[in-house]
Amino acid sequence: MAMLYGKNTDKLLELYEGILSCRHYRELDKKVLAPMARYLEAETGCFIQFLHNGEHGIRIGHSAHHHVHPDLHAQYTKHFFRLDPGADSGLLPAHQLTNVYFTSDICDYSKLMVGEFYNDFLRPTRIHHIMIMALRFDPSSGERLVVGFQRPHSVSPFLAEHKARLASLSTVLSAALRSLSMQEALTVRSEALHELEDANPQTGIAFFDEHLSLLYSNPRALADLQITESSEAGGARGSRLEAIGRSCHALASKGKGERALNLNFSTLDDLQAEVKMRTLPDGRPFFSVHTSTAGEEASFLERCAHYDITSREIDIIRLLRTGMSNAEIAARLFRSVRTIENHLRSIYSKTGVNRRTQLLSRLR
Repeated sequence: MAMLYGKNTDKLLELYEGILSCRHYRELDKKVLAPMARYLEAETGCFIQFLHNGEHGIRIGHSAHHHVHPDLHAQYTKHFFRLDPGADSGLLPAHQLTNVYFTSDICDYSKLMVGEFYNDFLRPTRIHHIMIMALRFDPSSGERLVVGFQRPHSVSPFLAEHKARLASLSTVLSAALRSLSMQEALTVRSEALHELEDANPQTGIAFFDEHLSLLYSNPRALADLQITESSEAGGARGSRLEAIGRSCHALASKGKGERALNLNFSTLDDLQAEVKMRTLPDGRPFFSVHTSTAGEEASFLERCAHYDITSREIDIIRLLRTGMSNAEIAARLFRSVRTIENHLRSIYSKTGVNRRTQLLSRLR
């Protein structure tokens, strides 16, 4: 990397620092794509996370764009990525973690220019010259990350120098993207583990990420939902998992915040599920699914209704049943300890008890 010692050293180090300062996927445009586009003398840029999951095929995870109209970017992530020769997974051989190439390196451009991808997508976006870096963290993983930079037909194509520049950024870019990936995984899994700790041992519980891929599940939920650990709620058809996927989509369409839907499956075991959407600090949703037989849950809810216990009070009782303290319940429900204590006084008054052990016995 001789260029480090040339006159552009300060600018290159500044670029490195900017890339490594990215803390959220939503910052990729300003902190990664924009400065890289300037360095590579590109007009536009994009980032795409491709996720390959066996029979479910390829889907798009995170994505970002720079100087591309949001509607056109959405068209790519919903449809045109399937026609993009530069997104072919075969362009990142099994033994490689990174690869840099021009689209013109890997296809006949004269044929590309008469096809749907060029005329229905590239031409409207004024894209003609394309340079791509594909990378991954684990050769055995189905995840592949693609960063692309583009120029219009009216300017000269990228040169070998630009390809070398992009290749020189592979280490720092990989480090930044790995950091984002690890941060995301830790955040989601931390939230999931907290809820696992709170769950009634007799209840099935499973967690799905925003793309409806299964993150965690206890054995009962796996059995209740008839799924394998590689299942996706978004890809299943004609199954309990498909119903879960529809519920997740319905909750997500209602916007941010904690929301819930109840499902009843017409089966001999009288199974029912509660699907909840949670929002992480950076705005991304994930979903928890609690399963139980209708008899178990109905009996508990009937007793609560008998004592005129509210839905918020029911949430508190559920946490009491896991052995949580008032302070832990307050933290979990984002309420003050005083508020939880007031709710408990109301619950005790309604049920005619003065201790939590008496309460749990009465509602068993």
